[in-house]
Amino acid sequence: MSTDIQIRPARPDDLSALLAIEQICFTSDRLSKRSFKHFLHSSTVSLAVAQNSQADTILGYVLILYHRGTSLARLYSIAVHPQAQGQGIAQKLIHYSELQATERHCSFMRLEVRLDNQAAIRIYQRMGYKSFGIYKEYYEDNEDALRLQKRILIHQESRQFRKIPYYSQTTDFTCGPAALMMAMQALEPEFSVTQHLELQLWREATTIFMTSGHGGCSPHGLALAAWQRGFDVEMMISHQQPLFLDSVRSAHKKSVLTLVHNDFLAQIANTSIRTRHETLTIHNIENALKQNQVAIVLISTYQLDRCKTPHWVVVTDIDQYFVYIHDPYTDEKCHKTALDNQHLPIRRESFDRMCQFGKVKLRTALFINKTAI
Repeated sequence: MSTDIQIRPARPDDLSALLAIEQICFTSDRLSKRSFKHFLHSSTVSLAVAQNSQADTILGYVLILYHRGTSLARLYSIAVHPQAQGQGIAQKLIHYSELQATERHCSFMRLEVRLDNQAAIRIYQRMGYKSFGIYKEYYEDNEDALRLQKRILIHQESRQFRKIPYYSQTTDFTCGPAALMMAMQALEPEFSVTQHLELQLWREATTIFMTSGHGGCSPHGLALAAWQRGFDVEMMISHQQPLFLDSVRSAHKKSVLTLVHNDFLAQIANTSIRTRHETLTIHNIENALKQNQVAIVLISTYQLDRCKTPHWVVVTDIDQYFVYIHDPYTDEKCHKTALDNQHLPIRRESFDRMCQFGKVKLRTALFINKTAI
């Protein structure tokens, strides 16, 4: 009976039972032994099992992934042994996972479920999960996935996000082009986004150098790239001097960064790009969204990955508590997929801290609109 079921954190000695349940419950998209071993020791994961307290057997499990720096938890996998189904074990596992997520100050739980799994969909809906999209051909057999979400802290109806298509950057240094392409396609749905365009935009907007390796993209370069493709651009930036100089040590690199910056300024002087030398605030971004502009914002990734890296993201929505972003950087090895990086909820105060980079606390954003003036 379900009253004999105990939900507890998984232990390393549960590995064999977890693999057995995975084998019997799924015919494809199975988690491997290596994956379970990783999850059992990861600090960004909650893995719990349902155990029959009388027979001391494992009857199911639930796996939750946490996205560092955000208020999002993802129900990545859940399984109940066929012989134990119908006893409410899945609901107990889900409820336990929600409690675990709220203890980590998460406000949203998201998940994907096969469109043909109506029984599971009904369970989620009864527990308050609401649909917010479909992911085409998500599973190995090309079945679509229904995306569901529940606000597990601060009750509010599910949000209707602005329709901004998602594009994952294909290199470590093209977050700016990826963010810009998402903005341009949101405004012009027929606008074609490709890796070729991603790299072309980088060549047009790059600072040449930044920290180590290839340079990223400056707001000036991205603004020019958007304007040259017929979009209206407004740039907010807190500093007028050349950017990212403190990210390099070499005098030669500093001189190149300065040369590139001055060239961008000279080109912008001959365009209709509007530049506002002000300190960017969330209120500025909200106003831009209300005017149907798309906002791409430079952040520091420290709160996301503990690396002080400049990174461009797209703001998809803002409410009383959260800023929602599309983050173009994905990492399959860390289970940070394109699905995980869409409409990421970040608390307003946390996002405000993210919106400053470097020793000079640079704050900058581009507000893109449909037609250039």
